[in-house]
Amino acid sequence: MTEYFDLSHQIENGMSYFPGDPEPRIEPVESTPPWRVTQLHFGTHIGTHIDAASHFIPHGKTISQYPLERFLLPGIVVPVHRLNDDEETDHAHAELLGNDILIVENLTRLHQLSPGVVYQCSFLPLPLSELDGSPVRAISWRNA
Repeated sequence: MTEYFDLSHQIENGMSYFPGDPEPRIEPVESTPPWRVTQLHFGTHIGTHIDAASHFIPHGKTISQYPLERFLLPGIVVPVHRLNDDEETDHAHAELLGNDILIVENLTRLHQLSPGVVYQCSFLPLPLSELDGSPVRAISWRNA
């Protein structure tokens, strides 16, 4: 039996967002019944998201320049310390993205995963052309 774990924050009105990023707004659009259409307004780094190199590295790859297999991979939970200031955050982004290592941020419910256990992971971005990142539906799974 396979166990699945949703590691994504729900995107919704009133959710927290990084200062300086656009405030997320989700609004209905007038349409002909019974059709329903919703307008989405938010930045590429809202909620659970993935950073492409171009988010921090000048002339770095954009999210659409990575092949799909970069977003489907095995992984393990490794406890790390929380970054305390902008300098540490900038250094981490420079080191990882500068070496073409994608960063998935704002994962949730990681307590469901056991440290040291190998999980399969999916962090698929939206197919956004030439952008610096994307919200993702982050999931992990393993055979129980």
